[in-house]
Amino acid sequence: MPPPAPLTSDLGAFVEAELDILVDALSCDGTGAALCGTLLSRGVHVVSASKRVIAGHHGRLTGAADGGARLLYAASVGGSAPILETVSSAAAQGRVSEVLCVVNGTVNFILGRLAAGIHSDEALRQAPAAGFAEEDCEADLSGADAAAKLRIVAHHAFGIGPETLDVAAESLDADAIARITASGERWAQVARLERIDGLIDASVRLRPLREAPDLAGAADEWNAALVSLIDGTQFRCIGRGAGGAATAEAIVADLDDISRHADEAEILRSGIAS
Repeated sequence: MPPPAPLTSDLGAFVEAELDILVDALSCDGTGAALCGTLLSRGVHVVSASKRVIAGHHGRLTGAADGGARLLYAASVGGSAPILETVSSAAAQGRVSEVLCVVNGTVNFILGRLAAGIHSDEALRQAPAAGFAEEDCEADLSGADAAAKLRIVAHHAFGIGPETLDVAAESLDADAIARITASGERWAQVARLERIDGLIDASVRLRPLREAPDLAGAADEWNAALVSLIDGTQFRCIGRGAGGAATAEAIVADLDDISRHADEAEILRSGIAS
């Protein structure tokens, strides 16, 4: 089957094609945001894997959606770990007080290698070689990647705009690597949201895993989350958070959601017509 539009570098020509769904897996968030906004405004469903697009443009994109168009983005956080779904489910059952999560598979993979005694240079080389990082993984190491994902999690936990949340992020730099290596412990990049006196405190910190034992099951590139409600109820999830297969699984789940939603709408329309 031929593609719905010829290959082109002309953005205008691309958006004029007859599309039902756009899957945004671009590395350029500027282009991705422009495409998503334009097509949503034309009634085209959008499935995005870009945490930068969603964290930076969520309000504008949802506001642009017209004609029943939906914006789904499970792949932007957690890969095959259903973090956004778990947080949403928890928030629907009570008031969320705290979310602890590992949302960057690249850093988690590197920290696991450091704990195994592998030199930092080799650990940094192995992550992209295994398909768990881009060649330039500065956003992962600086904490910017996890911070963007945490903003999206905050939207599902507390209903706030991802664009409005400030996140304090700690870098996995040379000093941090030296400190971690010297400790002889397994560390984690812990992304945390906490509701304090009506305000949301958000941070991405490097911590010994013994300080966050509920996240201990997330090894290598895996992600995990623990969501706590104010009544003490807790929700957990875990899954592969990095790599092509994990991203593809989340994208397919969103596509299935759109398909099932369309089928249900058609059944409802048929019932009304009859």
